[in-house]
Amino acid sequence: MGLGMQMIYWPDGLLGELAAAGFTTARFDNRDAGASTHLTWLGTPSMTTMLAAPRHAAPYRISDMAADAVAVLDALGWESAHVLGTSLGGMIAQAMAIEHPARVRSLTSVMSTPSPWLGLPSRRAAAALLA
Repeated sequence: MGLGMQMIYWPDGLLGELAAAGFTTARFDNRDAGASTHLTWLGTPSMTTMLAAPRHAAPYRISDMAADAVAVLDALGWESAHVLGTSLGGMIAQAMAIEHPARVRSLTSVMSTPSPWLGLPSRRAAAALLA
């Protein structure tokens, strides 16, 4: 899921459809979200501080979160998985596919671009999707 979103926000209908299609699903909370570990001792960073900070100042990176996802696969005993991520989760899924390609059977990355204009469908494609 996206930044700060918990695993409980995955729609039950979607999970039900995936199960009906024969897929076993696994959801987990990213660092600092939901039931996962929260780094509260670091405080809440301000956007100004983050933009001005040197690159190495972050307590963890997308790459670390991709490794967390691989650790979930390991804990479940899964060699690989079809990976779906939304927003920040899509960025993590992309990093997982790049850094751990043998663990990703397929990748679906939803709404994971930082630009609101990048990747928009044409009017014709959007109309077809909504028809």
